[in-house]
Amino acid sequence: MMGRRIAVAHPNLMEKGGAEAVAMHIIETIQDKHDVTIISLISPDIGSLNDWFDTDVSTDVSLMSPPPLIQRIFQEIDRCHLLKTSFLSNFVQSYMDNYDLIISSYNEMSIPTNSVQYLDAPQYQKWRSHESPLWIKPYNAVCSLIESYSPDAIMSNTIIANSKWTANKVNQTYREPDYIVYPPVDTNDIYRSPWQDRENGFLCIGRVSPVKKQLRCIEILNSLRNCGHDVHLHIVGPVGNQEYAEKVKSRAKKYDYIHFDGELSRSKILEMIATHRFGIHGKSNEHFGIVIAEMVAGGIIPFIPDGGGQTEIVGPNPDLLYSDPNDAVQKIDRVLSNPEIQRTILDSMKDCEEEFGVNRFKEKINKIIHEELNSYDK
Repeated sequence: MMGRRIAVAHPNLMEKGGAEAVAMHIIETIQDKHDVTIISLISPDIGSLNDWFDTDVSTDVSLMSPPPLIQRIFQEIDRCHLLKTSFLSNFVQSYMDNYDLIISSYNEMSIPTNSVQYLDAPQYQKWRSHESPLWIKPYNAVCSLIESYSPDAIMSNTIIANSKWTANKVNQTYREPDYIVYPPVDTNDIYRSPWQDRENGFLCIGRVSPVKKQLRCIEILNSLRNCGHDVHLHIVGPVGNQEYAEKVKSRAKKYDYIHFDGELSRSKILEMIATHRFGIHGKSNEHFGIVIAEMVAGGIIPFIPDGGGQTEIVGPNPDLLYSDPNDAVQKIDRVLSNPEIQRTILDSMKDCEEEFGVNRFKEKINKIIHEELNSYDK
């Protein structure tokens, strides 16, 4: 069992989102027991990632990436996640015989053997949706060709879903996943200030990108101001799409109560979580949402869209779930106007360490990988 060769495949760890947190904690979990290689389309800066995710991945870990020119091309691709993963899958398949186990920490890959696949959401789900735009089928066909897409290969491997919502999507697309393992939420350094000492403001934390819908959050905040609430908004997170980020910055500059803070250190983010009362998330059907769990752990009341794995964090609390911006304004207005409702919500929040903590994640991942490798020896 000692010294197995394991590759962790991930398109771009430098996106610094929830999927990247999963990858970094997987690597940290197995690096002392096995010979680990990171296979990625973009060479990662392990030091900065350790600072961002509060991990301790060795800076001497083996790395494998395409030549610099190819990396620059992939850095310019923001929204074509399936295209990037299909190229990565093709890349991994070329070297898979060099490893005893391949772990895909960013959705499914058509790896025919000895693989553990952690699914944030099945990437080919849109292929089967009648509501998809017309370009989805040819786009998926191209990606399928690039990676030699094989549902049978995917289903032959160990599949982990990151939430019950994702597990349902995996079952619709492939089969029931072998495990559901919530992503790691680092609660060790999260602290809470007393509610009465916190700022009456909102945090919107996440990669600045169209899918995260920061502009929607600005719209909601402006409507709350028009309702008479003296609230402000901080937009925090690394830039994922430069064009969209410029639109968000331009919009934010029009109001002195909206602050575009951009990428901040983890310590600064935790300070903001500890000193603000409310959070808001714009992305519909977020597959999990680590930052939402961090907000809950830090004593923040988060308002989120009413679909996806994110609803599993806040539980069945209709006061926190909105269907559209108008619904969000109505529900948030009600909560802001009633301190008793706020206290009830805070008292009902889950224990994030027990439900979503890092130690729980590492124990489950370590057990799965141990069983997987052990099964090859039988």
